Amino acid sequence: MKRRDFLSSAITVTAASSFPVGLGLAADLQAVAPKGDKVTISEGMVSDLQKSIKGDVVLPDSEQYEAARKIWNASFDKRPSMIVQCADSNDVVSAVQFARTNNVLMAVRCGGHSYSGQSTTNGGLVIDLSRMQNAEVDANARTCRIQGGALLGNLDRAAAEYGLATTAGFVSHTGVGGLATGGGHGRLMKKFGLTLDNNLGVEMVTADGRLVKANADENADLYWAVRGGGGNFGIVTQFEFQLYQMDPMVTSFAYTFPIEAAPDVMKFYFEWDAEQPDETASSLGLRRNAQGEAAVAIGGTYIGTPDQAEKALGKLVTFGKPIIGRITSANYVTMQAAADRIYAHGRYYYSKSGFFDRVDAKLPEVMLEYFMKHPTAKAGISAASHGGAAGRVPMDATAYAHRDAKYQISISVDWDKSEDGPGWLKYARDYWSVMEPLSDGGFYVNTTDDDRENTIRKNYRGNYERLVDIKTAWDPDNAFRLNANIPPRRKA
Repeated sequence: MKRRDFLSSAITVTAASSFPVGLGLAADLQAVAPKGDKVTISEGMVSDLQKSIKGDVVLPDSEQYEAARKIWNASFDKRPSMIVQCADSNDVVSAVQFARTNNVLMAVRCGGHSYSGQSTTNGGLVIDLSRMQNAEVDANARTCRIQGGALLGNLDRAAAEYGLATTAGFVSHTGVGGLATGGGHGRLMKKFGLTLDNNLGVEMVTADGRLVKANADENADLYWAVRGGGGNFGIVTQFEFQLYQMDPMVTSFAYTFPIEAAPDVMKFYFEWDAEQPDETASSLGLRRNAQGEAAVAIGGTYIGTPDQAEKALGKLVTFGKPIIGRITSANYVTMQAAADRIYAHGRYYYSKSGFFDRVDAKLPEVMLEYFMKHPTAKAGISAASHGGAAGRVPMDATAYAHRDAKYQISISVDWDKSEDGPGWLKYARDYWSVMEPLSDGGFYVNTTDDDRENTIRKNYRGNYERLVDIKTAWDPDNAFRLNANIPPRRKA
């Protein structure tokens, strides 16, 4: 037997054995097209796809299906027609080509950490990159090449082995892909810029199923767009990030005050934070404990020693009468995973947030008033400080348009039972309806659930028309539409 025939035979056996017995190899597959109509995919096409990839095709009758279809946010209990678990970039190429050939709606999952559930779909095809997590650090160049399915923890740990770091969110089981294409907030962003500011280039699969490079010298328009334009332009299978020398130990600080002191604490925070150096990443939070007791807290991270932090934090150290006040040394990578338990997989989450380029006099009062309307630990509001290096980048240097933002303010709710969802959604949306007029109208594309075109247009400001041009050039049929979508121009 020829080697090619042997390999073909072996792959066929492997592919057949991976399909569920209950489905049967003679069964066609029912799926959903991008515009919502039904399509039928022949068993032969599915079998050919499995033969062509190193990863796995998971179908609804498979034993692996239930685990494979779940994402971080339990609010989205969707059932895709098939899940392609990719092992490498070539698998992603095959999956995209399959979806386009068969006119199937595509969702792309990296970490599956989507607040709005856009990393899955009912009836469509999920292209799952979660097996693609390899990271390679060049210590001399201070760069890291990391696959598109990696999590932030993969990036943090790989860099830390060489005494390096870059901006990488707040929860270590978040996917690099969504974070780096949508923005990339994090503890280090005032010092080193957003995650996308440290993106030196990508390899990605385009809507026509090609693997291309995009960087400052090659496909520069695409490189510009994927730094803030989200998943609109293709599937990033590899990033290259700039890293920075950083001591593995940083300083954590937290000061918690009784809720009665909230008006004074909030006024103090917004004045104090405006004077903080780039090394300080801070936030103000209103939250309740498990017993429903409310408090207001100022906390964050300082890049430096506790002694240096105490000096930089200045007036915060002696302000008011905190219930708890601490400044402690902390391992950066450990700190990056500290909130993982709070944002555990399988719970119900919702968030409304926006950017604020100034602090309106009414803002603290509104934040406090609506927070106090819900007496449980399931709701909270936070104001995260922006600026620093992230704010010194010109608005049109990347697709991300919020360089003048002083804060991102977020209303977050979570719950344990599906039936409680409507009440929590109403609370968050009502709260945001009075907060939004005080914002600059922009939002973080990684957390929005509003994909109306006029809203997206407003969010991207002067960058929107250029994004539409690039979308039209690279994805004229809007194959990548499950995102904060930028529709291509209509064909004449």
